[in-house]
Amino acid sequence: PSEKEIQFILNEIRNYL
Repeated sequence: PSEKEIQFILNEIRNYL
């Protein structure tokens, strides 16, 4: 996955928190 995809996933995880 690209860096943008990783950041997007991390953002989604933070949304769950």
